[in-house]
Amino acid sequence: MKDSIKKLFAEYEKAFNALDVEKQVPFFAEHFISAGPRGSIALGRDEFAKMARSAAEFYRSVGQTSAKILFMV
Repeated sequence: MKDSIKKLFAEYEKAFNALDVEKQVPFFAEHFISAGPRGSIALGRDEFAKMARSAAEFYRSVGQTSAKILFMV
């Protein structure tokens, strides 16, 4: 795997670990598809930022203390 890809994911992991939405948002395209257990949806970056703030509040409320990427192929 290229070092530039490893660096990109290391920087994203750092932002997500800190639940720093403002640092996470630039990692996403202006419009993108998000997938999860309930299916997939197309989002704009602004919509994502709002959802990510709510998600970060939830993660804090349930005691999240860290997040880490465990494996990449």
